[in-house]
Amino acid sequence: MREKYAQFSSTPHSHAKNMTLVSVGLPVRNGGPMLQAAIESILNQTHVDIELIISDNDSDDETAEICRIYAERDNRIIYFRQKSMLSPFDNFQFVLNESRGMYFMWAAHDDLRSADYIENLIVGLENKSAVLAFGDLLTTQSHAEIPTPKSYDFETEGLHYLSRVRKQSMNLCYHFYGLWKSSEIKSIPKRDIEWGADLLMLTAMSLRGEFVYVPGPQFIYYEIPKSIEYIVKNDYAKKPESRIYYATKLIRETVSAFNEMGAPLAGAYAGLCVFERLARAWVEKKYRRI
Repeated sequence: MREKYAQFSSTPHSHAKNMTLVSVGLPVRNGGPMLQAAIESILNQTHVDIELIISDNDSDDETAEICRIYAERDNRIIYFRQKSMLSPFDNFQFVLNESRGMYFMWAAHDDLRSADYIENLIVGLENKSAVLAFGDLLTTQSHAEIPTPKSYDFETEGLHYLSRVRKQSMNLCYHFYGLWKSSEIKSIPKRDIEWGADLLMLTAMSLRGEFVYVPGPQFIYYEIPKSIEYIVKNDYAKKPESRIYYATKLIRETVSAFNEMGAPLAGAYAGLCVFERLARAWVEKKYRRI
């Protein structure tokens, strides 16, 4: 079993010289009984050349025991236990930094995927313009239920880069859990903001390349309704600010990230698109769900 105790580091650790084709990063805190199914859905992939990097964010439930049991069974697992609790953003960043693969995928402790998920998404990334591949989306509120297929239009193949930016800035973020080209996802600026970090990252990545849809492989998302207040209070242990505060912060940091990439005009456009999205949600009283 490869287990390490770690503090958050901004630079990758060195594991071995040989490149692992696909790295899967699983950041988790108090994963509970759903964690086992999530781990198995990764280890049972038809594409077996993977490394599974688990970062246990100082859990105080059975997470550590579950991870150690699986790590003893399968040497593709690298298990880290953080000595003190990180922010969710830092824990997600930690597993990315530790990865060695040509491709990378984040996995949540309560989501599942079909056994052919990685194998088929790799094919989608053979497109030179693609930076992300994602399959069919299903949602569930209980792993005991049959998941429900969900229509989801995220694909940006063939679009002008400004059209890609607009489409993503107005879109949801399920495909964040698709398969990324590691070199691309590691290269973009990231921001540790309490709300909207995934949207910011996806919008920035839409500037870098295309998001490709691969029919067939299934991603099963465990859907838990969360308000902005819930996320900030539970994930960041902070007293929530006003929603205007978080909206303004997201817009400002989106523009900043694009500026860092050397694309200030595209950043200004992205900021306007995000503002339009938030304004629409406010008018339609859907702000909690965006």
